[in-house]
Parts: sequence; structure tokens; C-alpha cells
Amino acid sequence: MIIDNVIDFLKTCPLLADREINVDFLADEASFFTIDTLPCEPVLKKYVGGGELCQAAFVLAGREFYTGDYVDNIANVTFYEQLTKWIEKNSRENSLPVLDDGRTAQSMEVITSGYLFSEGQNRARYQLQIRLVYTQDI
Repeated sequence: MIIDNVIDFLKTCPLLADREINVDFLADEASFFTIDTLPCEPVLKKYVGGGELCQAAFVLAGREFYTGDYVDNIANVTFYEQLTKWIEKNSRENSLPVLDDGRTAQSMEVITSGYLFSEGQNRARYQLQIRLVYTQDI
């Protein structure tokens, strides 16, 4: 599955290497992550000779400590900025997720940079949106 391949890829990021990444579930504890699928048009282009150019969209969300303290909040924002840079750098260098089932990753981009999505009880959900473009054999 594409989502498994994306998680495996994200775990190669030094910022996420020792973090748990769930699917469609974000624990209440800080430093946990989830990757949730987003609705999108899956097929971007059909090729005459067969195959397709496709996309998948995800939200990568993390639970972070949120105290209202400037230093803590800057640390949260900085983390997501660094994660964005890592994804963009890897895409530029063509270091992308290894996909299965006749799929080949073409690019990965951050659609929305990391932002505070919700807050409560000294913890907040920060998230960013990612788009993976890939070819698929038919």
C-alpha cells in the first residue's frame, strides 16, 4: 500500500526516525504522529501507451506540547519547517518512497507548511499536507 511506503520513507528522516507514526489515529501523548489520507483526484493523466500519472495526498500530523511559552511554540514551528525542508530536499534529489505494485514515485511536495491545527490540555496538533505524484503501470 502507498501509505505504508510513505511511512517507511518518512521514518528515514532523522526528525522522525525514533517516533511512532500511526495511520488515521493520533494519540493524546506528545511526540506521536499520524498520517491520514486526504481525498484527491487519483489519476492526473492517462498515457496512450498505457499507464497513468497519479497522485496521493496525506496529512502528516503530530501531537506536541503546547504551553503558550514562546520558546516551546517556536520549537514546534521549527520542527515542521525542518521536516518540510527535508521532504523538499529529498524530492529535488529524487530520493523518494519506494512504491510497490508497478508504481514509481516521481515527486513529493509539501502542499501546506506545518501549522497549528488544534490545541487543548497543554498539547496541540500540528500538521502539514503532502502530495505524492507517481506513475502506475497498467
